[in-house]
Amino acid sequence: MAEKFDHLEEHLEKFVENIRQLGIIVSDFQPSSQAGLNQKLNFIVTGLQDIDKCRQQLHDITVPLEVFEYIDQGRNPQLYTKECLERALAKNEQVKGKIDTMKTRELGRQNRSESRRRFDLRIFNFNISRKYLLTDQRQEPPSVARCQQKHERGVEQFFP
Repeated sequence: MAEKFDHLEEHLEKFVENIRQLGIIVSDFQPSSQAGLNQKLNFIVTGLQDIDKCRQQLHDITVPLEVFEYIDQGRNPQLYTKECLERALAKNEQVKGKIDTMKTRELGRQNRSESRRRFDLRIFNFNISRKYLLTDQRQEPPSVARCQQKHERGVEQFFP
């Protein structure tokens, strides 16, 4: 791919040089230099044909219109690439911030849910212990594992 661009660049440099030389001949034109002028005009026509052949090899290349706007404004087209990268990095940081915010919110929800479950379990254990204290004290208090099993089945089932 680089060969195609190198080939085009070479033809463009030759064309620009022929245009420069043509300008010199025309600015100091004398009838005796007509043959040199005709020769330079033929070189320019040939150069345009060579450039056209290169164009056909590069038909699949697209250039954003913004690049041409940069050139029209007298700015370096490489600035377009730099600014595009800067915009992409800024957008990337913005999206990354949104993702981090969403993760933090989700983690907060999970923590609240876990805290609520633990709180419910403590209240359930407290109510079981209170019930034990208020009833027959000869019974052994329920184990923590048994309380957790009852909690998983639902607190309302045991304490309406």
